[in-house]
Amino acid sequence: AKATFPNGDTYTGGYFAGVREGQGTYLCHGEKPEDDDGDEAPPPRGQYEGGWKKGQKNGLGVMTYKDGSKYHGAWRDGKREGEGTFYYANGDIYSGAWQKGKKHGQGTYFYKESGAELVGTWSDGVICEGSFSDQSGGVYKGHFTGDNTNIAYVPGGVFTLASGAVSTAA
Repeated sequence: AKATFPNGDTYTGGYFAGVREGQGTYLCHGEKPEDDDGDEAPPPRGQYEGGWKKGQKNGLGVMTYKDGSKYHGAWRDGKREGEGTFYYANGDIYSGAWQKGKKHGQGTYFYKESGAELVGTWSDGVICEGSFSDQSGGVYKGHFTGDNTNIAYVPGGVFTLASGAVSTAA
């Protein structure tokens, strides 16, 4: 079945009792600009292709966003849940566990621009414990505070430089 909504969004796929169910594709459109006299549909803001349950994204699916970022993985109740990979528009990649739409559990975040890698345990979207490796071979192992854009080392963690020199975070 195919449905077109008043805002221009479209859904093609399964329904049960009047709600999206099973496999389907939902195409999110932006609102048409007020000064636009044309009949063309606005460009899409994003597209989800995958499983649905009771009208929510559920099971395996792929969400592609307008900025070029993409999530491929598990969904539950309309949020990222379980294992999945998020490809950010800037080229960064996070692959690992999700809970209620946030990084949660074991995961790896790769920074494309610097070549650095953050591997460890996440809680509610924030890295807690693990290792940070930079492109020149330096490694920090220990606890963290912050998120993937602003990370701070917690005292007691160990830095190992490519030269083999070791120091402890103070």
